[in-house]
Amino acid sequence: MLEQVIEGFNHLLQNDFHFVLCSSKKGKLHCKNVILRFEKENFHHLAGIHYLKDNLKMIPSHSKRLFEVLMEPESPSKKRIWDAIIHSSFVMDIQSRWVIIACLAGNLINPTIKIWTRTNQYCGMKTKIKYDLLLEIPSPSDEQKELYSYIFFKEDATIAGLYHPVSAFQTGDPFSINQKNWKIQTCSLLTTQYQVDVRKLFPNALC
Repeated sequence: MLEQVIEGFNHLLQNDFHFVLCSSKKGKLHCKNVILRFEKENFHHLAGIHYLKDNLKMIPSHSKRLFEVLMEPESPSKKRIWDAIIHSSFVMDIQSRWVIIACLAGNLINPTIKIWTRTNQYCGMKTKIKYDLLLEIPSPSDEQKELYSYIFFKEDATIAGLYHPVSAFQTGDPFSINQKNWKIQTCSLLTTQYQVDVRKLFPNALC
């Protein structure tokens, strides 16, 4: 399973995911550009590695370095870290995160995904996660069709409209209660070579 997670996350690194979101309020249409960007340093937290408390001393604490080691050809250091992850007593607690990551790349351009932005109202369950945007993807399998799969994103502090993933989980209860729903007008991929041009593409972030 870990191999599928790493492969899926590596695929996410190859593109930015651009959405044009629209909502209607008092008869007026409001649109905004949103770019979802995955980076190596996001893997550690998104995959829940920080929950493997019994083996954390054997896993690189530097988030970017962890993913780079896991992507390397076979080596003693990679095997040591790999084993520390998969043999942790807590690994089953983060399996749902791995399932989401493994199938996320294909689902991000799936027309059935749903996107909300955070409001100050109660969102269905308590959480300490600091996020600005909530994305719901279809259930990965029929066995999990009663579960909601969510990805949390935080807006970049320096580039308006650019969001990075901060967490993922599955739940039997809808987390999107009282959150602001957006209709996805368009969704597309921006290849790696264009990632540096985000400011030029969307200088005002909002349209």
